[in-house]
Amino acid sequence: MKGFGKRRKTGVVLIFTAVLLLVSMLLLEIRLMPLVQNSAKIASVSLAEKAINEAVEEVLSEEGVTYDNISDITYNSQGEITSLSINSVKINTLKSKISLRIAEKLSGIVNEEIELPLGTILGMELFAGRGPNLKFYTSLSGNAVTDFSSKFESAGINQTRHQIMIDVTSDIYIISSKGNAGNITVSTSVCAAETLIVGDVPQFYAGLGSAEIITQK
Repeated sequence: MKGFGKRRKTGVVLIFTAVLLLVSMLLLEIRLMPLVQNSAKIASVSLAEKAINEAVEEVLSEEGVTYDNISDITYNSQGEITSLSINSVKINTLKSKISLRIAEKLSGIVNEEIELPLGTILGMELFAGRGPNLKFYTSLSGNAVTDFSSKFESAGINQTRHQIMIDVTSDIYIISSKGNAGNITVSTSVCAAETLIVGDVPQFYAGLGSAEIITQK
């Protein structure tokens, strides 16, 4: 009887220990969940930015975009710049294709595996990049609004660098294996083409749909 009682006591202790460990793991999971979801959101931003940049580069390459085929500089007989205009037809075509390609790239990110060290998830600088890796998966979907803008900056005496920028704003929905991480908005700008203008730039130019003032820095 004594042996039976001892075994029973040992069994109770083991069951209690197992239950305690299970409860501790569940509590840890609950505490970690918001941190994991936040990490999933941060990782998803990186994935989205990569997809956007790839989409832009692919379309620009496929369309053979150069400064000369989306912008036009007119000179007078003295070699002075009289106007600087943008090919609005080409620009509108690029905007449409880039927005569509970005949506396709984002929807292609399905169950993307992400591994992050526990120390990084906990946000502890001392343990960043350390500890066991936690694995989770993320899927993205969303759309993008694409626009073009011009950027002028001084590049030396009587020289101006003109950059035609692609400005992308994308609203993205994140679904993580650790729970819905919500929505994020990713904004980025990519240079589509640039040139170095020698001489005075005209005060006004036919910019993307409307007149725009150019200021020399």
